[in-house]
Amino acid sequence: MGSLFRKLRRPRRCYVVWAIPRPGSKLLTNGLHATRRAGRPMPFFPPQSELEFAAVV
Repeated sequence: MGSLFRKLRRPRRCYVVWAIPRPGSKLLTNGLHATRRAGRPMPFFPPQSELEFAAVV
């Protein structure tokens, strides 16, 4: 497994798209993904965690 990770390219840049619900962040991340120059932005929290967090807050 370690050799697999050595073969992967390390990102030169990292970024975070931090947004409140419904501001168009999905549209933005889809656009970034479509450029093929900005990686594959993915949500940090799985949907189940979002529901649990919302219940606490």
